[in-house]
Amino acid sequence: MVEDTLRDEQDTLIERLKMRVLASPFVPPKYSWYKHQANPPVTATELAQAEALLGFPLPPLLKSIYLEVGNGGFGPGYGLFRLHNEEDPGALRTDSLITTYLALRSLTPEQFTRYWVNGEDEDKSRPRVWPEKVVMICEWGCNIYSYLDCSTFGCPVLRLDHNTSMRKLTPESPSFSQWLDDWLHEWESGEQ
Repeated sequence: MVEDTLRDEQDTLIERLKMRVLASPFVPPKYSWYKHQANPPVTATELAQAEALLGFPLPPLLKSIYLEVGNGGFGPGYGLFRLHNEEDPGALRTDSLITTYLALRSLTPEQFTRYWVNGEDEDKSRPRVWPEKVVMICEWGCNIYSYLDCSTFGCPVLRLDHNTSMRKLTPESPSFSQWLDDWLHEWESGEQ
């Protein structure tokens, strides 16, 4: 019963995304210099290959977005990242979900410390390696990113601001669906 309700909510969210995103390219007022435009959706085969590379299944809502709405290019900030960078799949610095995750997960503890610490390393509770199943999904500009925690139910969205001296993943939204719903609501009400 709960699963049916959740699936109905996700289906409604997917339909709202399609109406907003696929109607026409749009320029959100907060990012007037950046034209959002959905890339063509991925195929089921491309999605399966991506999950094989990641080593874990993506959340159902994210899968539906990549399969039904588009391969990134729309959404909060500068838009959701592409699933994969077809032009250079081996690139370590690219705005795609797979390559950023694999690059972060491949860092040694020493490399991760250099990546994570901006100044003195006083935080003894900080992670020593990039957490499993936490994928970068969106850039806000100014070296600020949103991440999806695929390891927990609801997939909370976290934010990392690389401009702070004490870097840490902070809660941005309790769930991926809420994060997208909030963005759509802002857009539909003219706040975005």
